[in-house]
Amino acid sequence: MPSNRAAEHGDLNLMIVYALKADRRIIDQKKNGEELDIEPRNEALNSFIEERIRYFSNEVKNVKSIAFPDSSKLNEIFRNAIYH
Repeated sequence: MPSNRAAEHGDLNLMIVYALKADRRIIDQKKNGEELDIEPRNEALNSFIEERIRYFSNEVKNVKSIAFPDSSKLNEIFRNAIYH
């Protein structure tokens, strides 16, 4: 059964939280502007991304463990669709 946090924020948000928790290196590169020689900074986009980073960084602090939903029913539906 999924945790309340997963149900509250949805699977996509939860995946983003874990991605942020797993790899700060890419975020740091973006924050440091390592790609500015390729294209100028988009302030509206950058502000949005920074706000989301702050939000999900705070969410990560509340995550205790990953709760995966029981996929047995989905597997059964998938097998029935393929084999029948």
